[in-house]
Amino acid sequence: MGKTFNTTGICKPEKHYMVNIDERLEKIEESIARGEYFVINRARQYGKTTIIHQLKKRLCPRYYVFSISFEGMEKEVYEIPNSFCQRICRLLYNVLLYNRETGMPDGFKEKLEQLKSKNMDLADLSDIFISLCCQADKPVVFIIDEVDQASNQEIFLSFLGMLRNGYLGKDEHPFFQSVILSSVYDIKNLKLRIRDKAEHVYNSPWNIASDFTVDMSFSTSDIEGMLTDFENHNHTGMDIPAIATILYDYTSGYPFLVSRLCKITDEILPKPSWTKNGLIEAVKYLLLESNTLFDDIVKKIYDFPDLKDILYAILFHGEKIPFNSYHPAINIGYMFGFIKNDNSSISISNRIFETFLYNLKSATKHNTVSTGNGFKDGYKSTVKTKCTNLYIQPGGKTPRTLMAQLGEGILITDIAGLHSGANAISGDFSLSAEGFWLERGQIVRPVEQITIGGNFYTMLKLIEEVGNDLKFIIQGSNGVMGAPMIMIKRLSVAGI
Repeated sequence: MGKTFNTTGICKPEKHYMVNIDERLEKIEESIARGEYFVINRARQYGKTTIIHQLKKRLCPRYYVFSISFEGMEKEVYEIPNSFCQRICRLLYNVLLYNRETGMPDGFKEKLEQLKSKNMDLADLSDIFISLCCQADKPVVFIIDEVDQASNQEIFLSFLGMLRNGYLGKDEHPFFQSVILSSVYDIKNLKLRIRDKAEHVYNSPWNIASDFTVDMSFSTSDIEGMLTDFENHNHTGMDIPAIATILYDYTSGYPFLVSRLCKITDEILPKPSWTKNGLIEAVKYLLLESNTLFDDIVKKIYDFPDLKDILYAILFHGEKIPFNSYHPAINIGYMFGFIKNDNSSISISNRIFETFLYNLKSATKHNTVSTGNGFKDGYKSTVKTKCTNLYIQPGGKTPRTLMAQLGEGILITDIAGLHSGANAISGDFSLSAEGFWLERGQIVRPVEQITIGGNFYTMLKLIEEVGNDLKFIIQGSNGVMGAPMIMIKRLSVAGI
């Protein structure tokens, strides 16, 4: 089976089309070499687990790596310190038992096997960490993935405090070279998840973490590299720079959105699909499907009413709201990737999220489901409801037949001035136009700088024939629209 675009679980270069993350890994390795304690904190489905998976492989020649995950840990484990400590030892033991690429010596495994059922508390666990690091002949790196799964538990807060104390005491006793947590929340904001009894220890674990500044979003060149790999295997004939630019314009490089659009385009849409029109169809498909990322957006805006108010004020009223990371709602929206700091003002992170939120608001207001018809006229404009894929049903006659039937008249090929010369309420229009003068059904000469006028609703009643040459064109933010040649009985024309 060939490689595919992946949007679930870990991406592996030998199985999946993915961007080159070597530069990101190198920057993280530099932080580890400096002995930093940090959090890979990015929004949902932003490639954190993939980064950790590849990072472990790179680190093993120079470090011993303990990498565990809190995903799926039962609630009961957090209720008693002994149970929590035993589970940590078991997770570390399983790493050594099933994952040989860590490079850990067998002595580590034997010691952990003895400890995973021993009664212990956090102080004992700290001693175990110190003992393991003392026995190691290489620096030890400790990685914890899916920290969000545990971050609202008191014992986890105490566990972080224990790691902090061990880390700060590295000059007095061996400890981990680097501690890496993976979470949506920055370690300095994990306290937002801790409530009530944990209040008194807020200042403990938060003040030692280094800032994580590695950009994990996809640039246009990142996307081009991934598409080049795909094109080398599939030979679709796509315009790689153009397709990469469109993908970035819609997603602003959000990893899941880029990969999901590629997967839809490759596996779901009819071929040929790697075109501008194909990507527009992929965007519509994405906006109408249910996925965990959109589910999370919905949950957060209803969990945080202030965040919902901010998002809708930007979208529906075009308000300019200052970015303030100390505002709880803004902080949540930023951490979860819904909003970004745009020159000290808040903006929605990408066009996909803008449209999804607009569709959600409109659907809720009218008690309907979202149809994916939210569009923007420009980068700074508000989102509006518009139609797309609108077309006129073609008839049975060819354009040449219609021209012959017309005999004498004007073939209009282009018009201008719709923004100022047409009244959408009354239907009256007066527009600049150009085309060709016809005699006996044949083109005689070009005509330009003419003016055509009338009323749209009256014109519809004057349609005599519709051709069979249906053509679709991109109408900017209005999406794809189409029409065949239409023969109209009469219009006012000036300037011939």
